Amino acid sequence: MNQEPATNKKFQFNKRLMAACCALFLSAAHAANIDDARAAYNRDDYSSAYSLASTLAKQANDPDARNMLAGLLFTGKGHTRDVNAALNLWTDLAQQNHAAAQATLGALYLDGQAIGAADYVKAKHYLELSAAHENPTSIYNLGFMYESGLGVSKSIPQAVEYYKKSAQLNYSKALFRLGSLSANHLIADASPESACQYYEKAAKAGLGEGAFLTGKCFATGVGMPKNLPMATQWYTEAAMLDVPQAQANLGYIFEKGLGQAVNLPEAYKWYWLASARVPEAAKRLGIIEKKMPALSDAADEQTKAAWRKQIQTFIKDDNNRRGLMINK
Repeated sequence: MNQEPATNKKFQFNKRLMAACCALFLSAAHAANIDDARAAYNRDDYSSAYSLASTLAKQANDPDARNMLAGLLFTGKGHTRDVNAALNLWTDLAQQNHAAAQATLGALYLDGQAIGAADYVKAKHYLELSAAHENPTSIYNLGFMYESGLGVSKSIPQAVEYYKKSAQLNYSKALFRLGSLSANHLIADASPESACQYYEKAAKAGLGEGAFLTGKCFATGVGMPKNLPMATQWYTEAAMLDVPQAQANLGYIFEKGLGQAVNLPEAYKWYWLASARVPEAAKRLGIIEKKMPALSDAADEQTKAAWRKQIQTFIKDDNNRRGLMINK
């Protein structure tokens, strides 16, 4: 069950990156009112968040409030969605050298899906402005442009340079990408050991895919000393961050009793959580159901909803702990 995630099989723009970039509208604020708005957002009270940000933006012309307001308009949280109004606010802020607005515009123009079409010239312009403020997401996105040849001449060395700058700021996706490039021998001094070291750093920075591949390093003994308890620990971290292959692998560990006692109820739980996205997990789930139909009977809809809620709560708490607020 130790197969690579899709991110390693075919490198493409990470959609989760968009959530992280668009979350920049919730940048650190300087006014108590914005702190209140951010607190309201964190408790899913988007109407109050919008009202507070809107009032401060109008009364004090506070750039952080306008930035947050743009994000709420863009996502349609607390107000009717208005993409054009959001883009206008971000563009005005970017012209005033607001780094978070520049980063958000750069990411939006790079991806293009949320605004109709990509514009790599504008993407590079805004990303470079934000990168000058040492914004790690923007620096990473510039590396992505060079690795993929999007609006620039493709250059792995140039991409690696940007990724390393972003990694120095502990940006998890940059650390993960360096691990992937090292694993595929596309980086100087590449080795399984260096790849696993990058994956572990990405995992410690909060990236689920990094935790999954760190678990794989310990499970296989390639790049790390083989250690099944450590593999289980990292697979659990990744599984709680909703990485389906990690959930499937965790199910296999509990089903077969690898490094611990067999635990079919736990195996069933993790296989079920992964089953919609990992065919092998669905297959193993069916085998367990035939062996122990009582497990299937006990896992009613309320129980399964609780499993899903546990994952959602873990992710939200983890983001809050790391000072992040992402679109749910």
